[in-house]
Amino acid sequence: MSTNSNAMPSIILHLSADDLEHLFDKKLQPIYSMLAAIDEKLENLKARIEVVEGLASKIPNLEVDIRSQD
Repeated sequence: MSTNSNAMPSIILHLSADDLEHLFDKKLQPIYSMLAAIDEKLENLKARIEVVEGLASKIPNLEVDIRSQD
């Protein structure tokens, strides 16, 4: 007979569906908050990228300018 000393002990919970949903909501709330913060930062980054792309499109193409001066 072999025993595995690394096995985790079993835990049995007797909860109603509402209690289980409340428990999951409570445990997952920090993850939801972090995801919301990441989403907000990504939206801010997208807005900055759009601004930079808009500014970059206004910069004249230097290669064309240099060749025209030769």
